[in-house]
Amino acid sequence: MTTSPALSADSASTPSGRAAALGFFFVNGATFGSWATRIPDVKQRFELSEATLGLVLLAMAIGAVTAFLITANWSERFGSARVSAWTAVGFCLLLPPLAFAGDVVTLAALLFLFGALGGSLDLAMNAYGAEVEARRKTSTMSMLHGFWSLGFGMAAVVGWACYAFEISAIPHFAFMSAAMLVLTFFSTRSGIPAEAEASTPDSEETETRRLTLPLIAMMVVAGSCFLGEGALLDWIAVFAIWRFDVDLAFGASLLAVFSCTMIALRLTGDRIITRLGATFALRASAIAATLGFAALVFAPTPSLLPFGVILAAIGMAMMAPLAFSAAGRSAHPGFAISRVAVGGYAGLLFGPVIIGGIGEVLNLAWAFAALGAIFIPLVFVRLR
Repeated sequence: MTTSPALSADSASTPSGRAAALGFFFVNGATFGSWATRIPDVKQRFELSEATLGLVLLAMAIGAVTAFLITANWSERFGSARVSAWTAVGFCLLLPPLAFAGDVVTLAALLFLFGALGGSLDLAMNAYGAEVEARRKTSTMSMLHGFWSLGFGMAAVVGWACYAFEISAIPHFAFMSAAMLVLTFFSTRSGIPAEAEASTPDSEETETRRLTLPLIAMMVVAGSCFLGEGALLDWIAVFAIWRFDVDLAFGASLLAVFSCTMIALRLTGDRIITRLGATFALRASAIAATLGFAALVFAPTPSLLPFGVILAAIGMAMMAPLAFSAAGRSAHPGFAISRVAVGGYAGLLFGPVIIGGIGEVLNLAWAFAALGAIFIPLVFVRLR
């Protein structure tokens, strides 16, 4: 999508649309988080192996990748703000049916649709977030991603409470779906600028768009971050149960710990990045993420797992905002943002599948060790 000059204008009379963007990110995180907290329950209910669970989760990845090109065209035609609102509604409405799936095939089919709408929302809301950042002329992306983590953290707490009080997935998902639909409604009425509702591609600019080495580096950063984040979100509870035979509530609590750490870092990330510089912040993050996954692999007792989760979260918290902000400063921000979003979301969805495959062939400890290793090359990346 092309960001027009009007979108970059600093006008006191025109709202930036930041409140709506924050709402979309929160809804995405909370809806995805509601599903993520139930993955261990689904694994036990259908008696799935690690590899089979990974294949079921692959349906989400296929759905998201299928929807990417459609979403990009829709955003060009209708505007990323409007597409964000449409896909947010669909994403929320598909959450309750997941609880009614009676077999693995039905669950996989529903996850395909769930992933398609979730991927569409992720792509559209990041493009819209770039427009908001351009209008505000100040770093905003870390705060937006912080609200995604805030939504996921809230969902993790609700999921833990449902496990603790033995509330089934049906009322759990119904409640979260209704709450997020209400939030989506108020987000779309919170002052989206008229300029954000549509944009016209510049044909001459489109011809000059291409993948450059800096853009590929940003895609790798986002993809590595979301691969690790997605795998941790989907597998940390399963890993804890496999490694130490803990209960489901403890596994859900690890998701809450991860999310709270991500929230704290992302809500303050803009200040940290400004103080340290983008490149230094990225390199420090890569080291922290690697050490965090190593701590999970070598933890001798379950009481030390939260320490590894916190360290991994510290490492991954600012990576995606750094990549998206760098893309927003490129010569063609709309094109760059869309490519970084594709790379990032592909990592988010394919990460759990990779972990399932490694866990089946070797074990989950080796899978988590491989996760830590993917961040080592990021130490050599330099951001503009």
